[in-house]
Amino acid sequence: MYTPVATLLWHGAKHFYIADESPLLLSMPEETRSRVNEKARNALLKDEQPQFFLSPSVVVQKMKAAKDSSLFFACYHPNSRLTQAQLPSFALAVVEQEGDVDEFKRNIAKERSMLRKMILDRPGFGADLQALVSKKGEFFFIDLDAHVYWSKWEKSWFKTEVAIRNCDQKFDAIDQALNERGATMV
Repeated sequence: MYTPVATLLWHGAKHFYIADESPLLLSMPEETRSRVNEKARNALLKDEQPQFFLSPSVVVQKMKAAKDSSLFFACYHPNSRLTQAQLPSFALAVVEQEGDVDEFKRNIAKERSMLRKMILDRPGFGADLQALVSKKGEFFFIDLDAHVYWSKWEKSWFKTEVAIRNCDQKFDAIDQALNERGATMV
């Protein structure tokens, strides 16, 4: 059976999933769903109270925690707006860190190439992927399984070229932000 983690492992991608722990399909009691929905906030919607858990069925995957501050990376709206919002301060942190900006650029170029290969290998993969980018330019994939549950219609609608173009635009925005921040530091 295909799983997103299998794609990550096949391509040698970094992730926070605990690979030897399979995702679990659990039933969330109504009282718990209500409490979670009361507290849940969608950072993209200021005044709206979203209902994240409408169904009792919930997929749970154990994950490791990220070690340091990272850039949230998403290729599509609305999540990509978070990437754009975080980018100026993240680029400044990369430029100001004691590490090597050239190392960041080398690493991010490798990650970009790997992501393109993954999207070409698994059509649909790029539709809902999100990652955290470390200050060293390493990608750690998170939350990328929505396409596994797509209907035939949804799969026929999604175009791999669109995912590559959208993700490339986000990588270009990272490069541009680094170049702008680097120029202001000189």
